[in-house]
Amino acid sequence: MMAGVTRRLALASLMLLGACAAGFDPGLRRVALLSPPRIRGAGYPQLAGGTPSTAVRVDVVVMIDPTGVPDMTTLVLTGTGVEENRLAVVAWVRQSSFEPAMQNGRAVRAEFRASLETQTVPR
Repeated sequence: MMAGVTRRLALASLMLLGACAAGFDPGLRRVALLSPPRIRGAGYPQLAGGTPSTAVRVDVVVMIDPTGVPDMTTLVLTGTGVEENRLAVVAWVRQSSFEPAMQNGRAVRAEFRASLETQTVPR
């Protein structure tokens, strides 16, 4: 009786091992994580508008090519204060220098995101 149970466990183990081995592909490559593009330097545009109690926020999204140049045709600005800050933010993006995104050790085109915000004064 005990030998039958042992034999069944051994057979089940072999079947499980075979199923796992059948799904294993040693040639399967792992996809490397994408490191996003980064802005070089620490300069940011001075945002206009807002009050000491109300912040102005401008969200920036733009594609950066593999050489680190922003594709200005993809630039999207949203948030409070976009209209009064559009020219300054567009000029900032155009003049900025970027490190391109990296994937598998190669520079690739990817999206850059930033949120620019004025400071509020706590009451």
